[in-house]
Amino acid sequence: MICCELINTNLTEVPINFDRYTYLYPERQRLISGWFERAWDMWNCQGDDCFEAFIFVWIAFNGWAACITELDDDYQHLDALKRDQTLYLGFP
Repeated sequence: MICCELINTNLTEVPINFDRYTYLYPERQRLISGWFERAWDMWNCQGDDCFEAFIFVWIAFNGWAACITELDDDYQHLDALKRDQTLYLGFP
């Protein structure tokens, strides 16, 4: 099931530069990718063990999203990303 609000193409697009992560200082890239790798290492977790993996991937996502959107708050990242039309490739 897909949330219609997430694929609403009538929203005003917020400028996002996905290449910004590429130009991020290497230490900051390692920090973000390190959190993601910690989550990935827990790929097969079960039950309560999955909460820690979720936190790790959320931290990585927040770092990446703050970088590419240049916005500070979680809701701003999500709002900007859901409005970016490049993420809808393949959707009708």
